[in-house]
Amino acid sequence: MSRILQSKAGFTLIELVMVVLIITILTGIAVPYYGDYIRDARRSTLKQNLANFRKVLNDFRGDQGRGPFRVPVYNNGTAIVSNPRSALDFELIAGPIQVTRSGSAYDVVRRTGFKYLPSFPILEDPETSSRIDWSYGTSTMFFVDDGLPEEADRFDFNKDFAFIDNNGNASFDGEATDTVQFLFNGKASTDYVGSTAKPLDFIGVTAVDSTGMKY
Repeated sequence: MSRILQSKAGFTLIELVMVVLIITILTGIAVPYYGDYIRDARRSTLKQNLANFRKVLNDFRGDQGRGPFRVPVYNNGTAIVSNPRSALDFELIAGPIQVTRSGSAYDVVRRTGFKYLPSFPILEDPETSSRIDWSYGTSTMFFVDDGLPEEADRFDFNKDFAFIDNNGNASFDGEATDTVQFLFNGKASTDYVGSTAKPLDFIGVTAVDSTGMKY
């Protein structure tokens, strides 16, 4: 009797093979669904983080009447914003640059008490989980460079002209259409009618993942 009971204990080789086969099949079914779930979760987080970023940009625009600067900003040759995408200069983190005017005189200050973000938003690629960067989107404020050629990619308060582009054609069409924002170089705004302008701020952002999908 003991030998009969002993022979029936445990699994046979065929039973073990069947169990392994079933586990393999179930794993093959579950893993792709799990991968899709992870990607969907990352994609949802990415969209939410971008939505929060865009909301902060909208809040900044509502307070300041423009978006954050996207190019280096100078005043009389002194850098006010050296790198607009560094935490030390990015207006949403370091505080907005504000200009106070009294006739032709003006003063440029940074309001460090107005911090719209504690740090740059974390944007994670849904496919690879690696960090992806954001790009500038739409602009509302443009500037016309009046400086030297080597200063063409920066804005200087005492040399250049900036305006709010109300009709979206990236060109100054006069004060009846667009709004003069910064003009401290002694010239008249009429001198800039029809001038080619460059984006000075941004009010939108975009991000692209490793598959080329744009958010």
